[in-house]
Amino acid sequence: MKLTVPYKTKEMIQIGMPCFIEQALSVIAGIIATAIVANLGKNELTAVSMCNTLVVWLNCTFTGISVGSTILVGRMWGAGEKDRVRDVFDQTLKLNLFISVIIMCIGLVFRTQIIHLFYGGAEQDVLKAMYVYLPFCMIRMPCPAFTTAMGSVQRGAGDNITSLVGSVSLNVANIIFSPILIYGFAPLGIPAFGLYGAGVAHVLSWCVPVICQIIYGIAAKKAIFPKKFSLRIDKEIITRLVRVAIPSGLDMFLFQGGFVILQTVLVSFGTIFQAGYQIGANLNGIITTPSTVIAIASTTMIAQSLGANDHEGALETVKANKFCIYTIFSVIGILFFLFAPLLARIYTDDSEVLKEAIFFVRVFAVESVLVGYMQAMAGILKGAGDVRYIAVTNLIALWIGRLFVVWLLARITGNGHMAMIVGLTLDFGTRAVMFGRKVKKGNWLYLKV
Repeated sequence: MKLTVPYKTKEMIQIGMPCFIEQALSVIAGIIATAIVANLGKNELTAVSMCNTLVVWLNCTFTGISVGSTILVGRMWGAGEKDRVRDVFDQTLKLNLFISVIIMCIGLVFRTQIIHLFYGGAEQDVLKAMYVYLPFCMIRMPCPAFTTAMGSVQRGAGDNITSLVGSVSLNVANIIFSPILIYGFAPLGIPAFGLYGAGVAHVLSWCVPVICQIIYGIAAKKAIFPKKFSLRIDKEIITRLVRVAIPSGLDMFLFQGGFVILQTVLVSFGTIFQAGYQIGANLNGIITTPSTVIAIASTTMIAQSLGANDHEGALETVKANKFCIYTIFSVIGILFFLFAPLLARIYTDDSEVLKEAIFFVRVFAVESVLVGYMQAMAGILKGAGDVRYIAVTNLIALWIGRLFVVWLLARITGNGHMAMIVGLTLDFGTRAVMFGRKVKKGNWLYLKV
């Protein structure tokens, strides 16, 4: 039987390749950064992972707006309204920065209360490490607000290089600053600052991509920066942004909030269990990188096709999407399952933590096909602007399929491993089926944004 490659596959690869490089470098750098912190000890690893999960959750308040800008720019680009990209960026940036500054102030003032609200049941050494690291996460909050706004607008126009510049510079900076400030650098007389050094490195690393993206935007003559500073609000653009951003942002906020709540459940299983889970979840970033890239490329291509009323092109994008997913994930899960012990050793040589990490890496490897298909189908629906359906499905699958089931089974059986396996399968499986059915129906082709 001859294998037929959908003709949109080449375009998807061209759009997705810079994004793939960005995501891959981000994941690799994240693994290196996590491994560096992990060498400080399991308490520090757990604390930093908890803080990062909390911050990713808070970031969703403005990343939802950026999703709206990607879709809006894609529609404008497809309709030939390319001169309006500057206005979309201007409004997106203002909203993002305003929200991020509010979050930063609240996080700094009420950091103790926030930590105790979500993670009060953690071991005392973990809580002490969180008190040290969380303020640094709050201080850098406006930086991702800027880079997310700039990258999302350019991505809507089919340009993933801008986002790549930000991601590469962030990760290179993180790899340079983290070991130097955590463990010290004798030739320059820099002492070891431990976890405090990790916090300072985190802030410095996030400043770098802001500077690099601005320099790149000016050097590449990107028609994106406002010609002059103004506090003017464009009601039409804001309305169109908010129409997509509210359900998308609410989806992200509640969805990522589920992971914060999940960690409060995992606290009851102890620091070793948590550390192993965090290593597995961190390595899962490699597994999901291809599907994340396919989803992002699909969002851009679908938005541009629908903006040009090219329904046939949109359907061909769906075919290319599925072809890439089936091809890649037929092998990726097997590889990670087999090499789980080798991958887990990157982070730790603690035998107890290592045992837990190998278990969770293999759990995520087995679930990889469901995760890949789920993300790819969501990318199609997102490009059409059908974010409400994604939001509702995500919430039901995560909060009921994963969180409630994990909590219930953990309470009944006391077996955290079984609870996680059942919860993850219900979560990923529900979303994969629901998104796949929605795409197959085809009514997303006629949505207005």
